[in-house]
Amino acid sequence: MGKMKEQFMLLREQDTRHDDDAYHYDQWRSRERENTEKEYSMFVVESLTEMFKKMGGSYEK
Repeated sequence: MGKMKEQFMLLREQDTRHDDDAYHYDQWRSRERENTEKEYSMFVVESLTEMFKKMGGSYEK
């Protein structure tokens, strides 16, 4: 094991917070997925709005 890895492991053992890296990664990934879905939804709405404007109608009720 390299010196940096050994130092990290020593610090990690001394850390009392017991952070769960996998949990934090899953939370981050979930937030990123939500943001991507929101951005895609807004893109779709904007695209449909533009398409219907060009066609002379509206898809909104």
